Amino acid sequence: MKKLIVVLCLIMVVVSIAACSGGGGGSSETGDSIEPVAEESDTASESDAEAAQEEFNFTWTPKGEPTEGVPVVVSEYPTNTKSADDDVEIVFCAKLEGVQWFDMIFEGMKQYEESLPHVKVTLASPDVSDAAKQASIIEDCIARGVDAICVVPVDQDALRPAITKAREAGIVVIMNEGEELLPIANYNIETYSHQMLGEAFGKRLGEELGGKGDWVMMVGGLTQLSHMIWFDVCKSYLAENYPDIKLVEQVPYEDKNDAKVGYDKFKEILQTHPDLDGFVSATIESLMSAGRYLEEVNKTDMVIGGLGLPSANGEQLKNGFCQFAICADPYDQGWALAKLAHLVIMGEEIKAPLNLDRAGYTKCEVWSSGEIFGDEEALIEYTAENVDQYDY
Repeated sequence: MKKLIVVLCLIMVVVSIAACSGGGGGSSETGDSIEPVAEESDTASESDAEAAQEEFNFTWTPKGEPTEGVPVVVSEYPTNTKSADDDVEIVFCAKLEGVQWFDMIFEGMKQYEESLPHVKVTLASPDVSDAAKQASIIEDCIARGVDAICVVPVDQDALRPAITKAREAGIVVIMNEGEELLPIANYNIETYSHQMLGEAFGKRLGEELGGKGDWVMMVGGLTQLSHMIWFDVCKSYLAENYPDIKLVEQVPYEDKNDAKVGYDKFKEILQTHPDLDGFVSATIESLMSAGRYLEEVNKTDMVIGGLGLPSANGEQLKNGFCQFAICADPYDQGWALAKLAHLVIMGEEIKAPLNLDRAGYTKCEVWSSGEIFGDEEALIEYTAENVDQYDY
């Protein structure tokens, strides 16, 4: 894994340098012009970029398979258990504090806290998206002797020592977007399967483009495995079902889960590819930022979509500067995280179909790998027609 990260970092350096020498003409359909990056004749740089694109080859293979009616326990370490009448503390440690999506997940966890007298839920996330800071927070939780930590990792490999230490102390660890830390962690739970979301992205982009065009994708980071899996599944779906839709950058762009970075990167994308037809974002931040930029320059000849929410993308959907936003109810996801952590603390068997008592989580899949996925009701597509139905 470390070798892969080093290779990917080197690739991104080459691609970033090469992008500055890319070219092309064109402008937005109306409004402010989008200036293309000036062309250069440095064939060596072009060759380096092509080599880097060919070398980047992320593919995903599921590590487990669905189970039915059989308790699944994968963690290598013992777990401290308590009764339903014991006081417990569950900590939520997201990638970054102040991110709307994570704030709403935490609110869902607080709703679970309010439903029971002995459960306390607390928030502890880094003020920047930094794996070292996140690891330090987990170390603090271990020192305090909390009962469970629910983690959305910045970098799974970098957190391995801290997660291992937490499990050695008997603390329950529930991951979200952290399947690479199984079987150290107890479980990894996702609102939807990677296949389901990646295919939904591809299907909607293919429909909106009418089966033809060029596209790129933005992820939070190349080390964020869930985002990379969505990218791989989306890419594969489009290649199989819409062969005339071409991916023009094999290495996805990164926004570091930051709206400003996403805005600047999207602007850079359109300077490098002024005639781009489609854009898919794995983060809410970049989808919102892309829609904002398109509205500022009044560019209406492009399809954008991806992970989104009514509060972030509702007006853009209604005004035509975002074509599709797909996600789930973050409050339900937060409830499910807290409920799962509490079940494990109480020593309950985790087996499919798993009922976490919330819409989209009443018939969860439990895989032999320790991965848990919400049911078909969890995935929601927000449109111009239905977006006002949601209050988040």
